[in-house]
Amino acid sequence: MLGLNETAALRRCTGLRGGRPTYAEPGERFACRSEPASRRSAGGDAAERSADLRVFAQGVDVLPGDRIELDGASYRVAEVRCLRGWRGTHHLELTARAAEKREAR
Repeated sequence: MLGLNETAALRRCTGLRGGRPTYAEPGERFACRSEPASRRSAGGDAAERSADLRVFAQGVDVLPGDRIELDGASYRVAEVRCLRGWRGTHHLELTARAAEKREAR
């Protein structure tokens, strides 16, 4: 059991305009569970946070670059991991970064 006790809205990335991603209107709503992410990436002499949020979901078609709106905040999906069970995909684990305010909608 995942305990999917939150609801998020998915906004698909539709392309680029002026070098910034554009998104479709809020579409599919899906059940999920979220937690702060602690993933960091290191390069050279510095380490930076590569994700702000980790989201667990089932039965949703999401791709890196899409936007998730959850609890009044927007996050851009960085990575989608498909975790398998005995009969196929059990759930998805999404890592996401807080979306910049200046991105086109």
